[in-house]
Parts: sequence; structure tokens; C-alpha cells
Amino acid sequence: MSIVLLNMVVWSIVLIIAFGLTCIAIGLIIGSIIRACIMKKRGKKTKKVGLWVGISMLAAPWLLVIGIYILSLEGDRYYNRWKSPYEDICKAVMAEDNCSELYELMADDVVTRNDISKEDLQDYLDKIDIKKVTGEDLEKYYRGANAGKHYHYRVYTSNANGRSQPCFQYRMYDIDGKGGELYISGVHGDANGTEYIGIYFISYKTGKEYFEFGEKPPSEINSRNTSPEISDHGSFTTKKTFSYDRKYYVKVLESDRKTKIVIFSQGNEVLTNFMPCDARKFQGYCWASDSYDIWIQASDVGLVCYSFSDGEWVLNEEAVKPDDIISKYG
Repeated sequence: MSIVLLNMVVWSIVLIIAFGLTCIAIGLIIGSIIRACIMKKRGKKTKKVGLWVGISMLAAPWLLVIGIYILSLEGDRYYNRWKSPYEDICKAVMAEDNCSELYELMADDVVTRNDISKEDLQDYLDKIDIKKVTGEDLEKYYRGANAGKHYHYRVYTSNANGRSQPCFQYRMYDIDGKGGELYISGVHGDANGTEYIGIYFISYKTGKEYFEFGEKPPSEINSRNTSPEISDHGSFTTKKTFSYDRKYYVKVLESDRKTKIVIFSQGNEVLTNFMPCDARKFQGYCWASDSYDIWIQASDVGLVCYSFSDGEWVLNEEAVKPDDIISKYG
């Protein structure tokens, strides 16, 4: 479960509990007042216990909510957390005629070490020549409604450089009406300093053309790497897993003593399959963290990559293993 989704679930539970206790408290208060009025007419006194219990129940959950909110703000300050990178990035990329705002969003550390100038970024934007949009069309790239059609935003935590850093991956689809795909990644929190926060890497893909800019952010340390059943096989598994954007998933089957990799759509439709190796020598597969590449590990073929092309996954002998994929074959 992603950090964003987990936070939404926790906050939803807390608010539901607070709202429920508030309703009960209001009922107790109203009931206590009505009972006190009735007893007063009868010339009797009441201790109004329900009133004080109701007031306590009314105040306590919302004080808890306020306390949790303040603690979350303190946590954000500690990690120098960038609140809404996808909205800021989207507006900077899609609504501006120059690169000034986008350049300011790049991590200072990346800019300094790679000697990146504003002119370099402008040259890159001129090269990819993406369509600029404004107003309601712009909102579809950072609003929640139908987000999957227009963008995918994902967060992860990296310990690759010796410290914990919350990182993000933001992918915008069909931004030029021709299937163009813009991918932006970086760091949105770092307790060591604000100079490490911001955009690290930008890439743009349309058709067979691919352009990239900047440097790759800290790699993801995936918990599956330490699962007992696959600890000898690094990042690789034989279980059902999804692509980075959950658009596709894989199941491993066996056919004629061959391992059969079957790819399904999000709607459970079989799209294609391939048989990369002998079933007895298969050691697992894994998805790339930011593409539809599928890496296969087996004792007879070693480490091989199948890349997505025209609706099929085909052997890509030119592929270079990403650093965040751990394999016994290097």
C-alpha cells in the first residue's frame, strides 16, 4: 500500500470515529437537557451526568484530530516535505511558456552537481515540444477524477544513499494528443536539507522517440527483495504482481515444460504471453519500476529483458538492468 493511500485510510478512519462520537455526544447532550427540563417541571433535581459526558465526548475526538494534524505538520517540517509536487509540476510544465517555474522546482543539489542551466532545460522543452494547456484541461492532470486516464502519481521511500528519502514518480499520459508520455521523478522530502528536494529526472516518449533530462533519483528499496521465499533470487518472484501503474499484471504458468509468462490487462483480459526458459530452471521475474519491461532470471538464460512494443513483449538484448533490480547474475 502506498504512503498516500495509507494516509488517506488512516485519516478516513480517524474522521469517521470522530464524527460517530460527535453524533453520540450531541444525542447525550440533547437527551440530558430534555431530561433536566422534565425533572425541573416535576420539582426534582438532576445531576446532568449525560450533559458532561456528552461535552467530553464532543471535545475529546476533535482534540485528538487536531493533535494528529499538528504532529503531521511537524513531521512534514522535519522531512522538509514538498506537499503537492504533482500539481506544482503539472502547472509548471503544461501552463507556462517558459521554463523558469519548472527550473525552480528542480533539486538544487542535482542542478549544481550536473551544472544544469535554465537554458539547458529550455532547450529540452523546445526539443520535446509538448502541447501547452490551460484551465479545465489542465486540471485533469492533477485532479483525482479519472486520474488513471491522464496521469499516474506514485510515492516510495528510498534508503539508497544512506538516509530515508520519500521519492515520487509522476507520469502524464497523452499530453500532446498523439500518445506522448511525460515522466518526472525526484525527491519530495529529506530531513538533511531542502537542497535535495525537487525534480531529478524528466523523460518524454512519443512513438519511437525518447528524450531524457537530469539524473535518476535515489532507487527504490522494494520490500519484496527480502521476502524469505525469494531471498536467494533478489528482486524476482513467481507470484502475481502488477506493473508500476497497475495497468498490467503477470501470472506464471507452465506449458510443455516451459515457463509461460502470461500478461493480463487491468480488466483481467489476457493480452499476450511468452515462454522465456525451461520451467525447471526458472527463478522468477520482476517488473521495472518505471516502465513495462519484464526481467526474467533463470539458470539457463541468465538475466534477460522483455520490453513492451506494439502490444507485445519482445526480447530486448540491448536493455541495461536498472540499479534497483537485484539479480544473482549481476
